[in-house]
Amino acid sequence: IILNFEMSVGDPSSSDLWGIMSAEDNFRKKIYNHSPGTEWPIMKDMLDSGRQLIAFQHNDDDCNSNNVGCVERIEDYFAYVYENDWNFDDVDAVRDTATSCAVKRGESSTQEFYSLNNFVTATFGPSKSSADTLNSKDFLTQHIQDCEDITGLEPNFINVDYWQRGNLPEVAQEINKERGQKKKRRNLSITSRLLRWWRG
Repeated sequence: IILNFEMSVGDPSSSDLWGIMSAEDNFRKKIYNHSPGTEWPIMKDMLDSGRQLIAFQHNDDDCNSNNVGCVERIEDYFAYVYENDWNFDDVDAVRDTATSCAVKRGESSTQEFYSLNNFVTATFGPSKSSADTLNSKDFLTQHIQDCEDITGLEPNFINVDYWQRGNLPEVAQEINKERGQKKKRRNLSITSRLLRWWRG
């Protein structure tokens, strides 16, 4: 489970947030603590270790580049992630993939994850009617593929409004299954080449 906290309302800090989270013993024990420079674990490893929660934060002004005010268990989102724009007036602006897929934030990160914003920032807040279109299977599937083709990146996070509307869980499961099968085929191919080389 990925938690990404936007620190933007009421001037909260990572330390304030962690103070609340760590008060729950079982919750605290399940938070994964990443070591910079190491590979991120796969889901099986996280489940086996009992640490299946990853917490990120962004916009915490108290957490600076020298890690003063930061909390070790709450990762700096843009230290690892880059993402596209988040300010779209309407569905057509999201549909304009030449612009909407481009990386806008996190260029200086380690770029281990690509986060794709897929929602409309309407004048009066989130739009249910826009979400019905943007979260539909056809739109999501095509949009994710278009962004992969344009950027050469596979989205790891898909950010939407009203996830209950549309087909996001179904699309995410299908994409994860397809990527898993692709990785399995690639690993088998590498093993086959190594065996042929070893046999000389």
